[in-house]
Amino acid sequence: MKDYRLVVALPQAGQKVLDKIKIKFETTDIIVEDIDTLNSEDVAAQRVKKILSETGGENTIAVATETVLMLNGKVFDAPNNAEEAKKMIDELSGKTHSFVTWLCVGGAGCDPETVRVETKVYLKGMTEEEKRLYMDMEDYNYPGAYSPAGKGSLLVKKIEGDFNNIFGMPVSTLYDILKEKYNIIL
Repeated sequence: MKDYRLVVALPQAGQKVLDKIKIKFETTDIIVEDIDTLNSEDVAAQRVKKILSETGGENTIAVATETVLMLNGKVFDAPNNAEEAKKMIDELSGKTHSFVTWLCVGGAGCDPETVRVETKVYLKGMTEEEKRLYMDMEDYNYPGAYSPAGKGSLLVKKIEGDFNNIFGMPVSTLYDILKEKYNIIL
């Protein structure tokens, strides 16, 4: 098996997922110019292309993700204040939404490939009192105003799909790609 260099452009939470399963990688702070004009799938692919052009090498495998929280086609960013957070919690309460990640992997002789991974999260319906108590915990500086791994886990009824995808690293899908394209077996 070849000795590969894995270079990633991932959110910090995604890097922590790779750390936990003991995958060796290097990080990069690749910036894609005009990122606002790109959709999420393009962002991941552009990051991989830029990693390969800047760090290159025939043994370099580049990995990048872009993750969004969506409900009925609407993307939820992190709220700017408590009022926005309350509106988001109201909108998501009792509903199923998705964390959608575009994972792009390429390099070391293989063209970049982007796959879409979706994890569904079912939130409990909350009373106004429960919403107020949650908001008092001030754990809402996340897309959708909650984190399924923090105090927001109190709101989660059920999760379908790769739990790690919520953190921007669908590690099972990454492993499948590394195994299939590069014959890397961890």
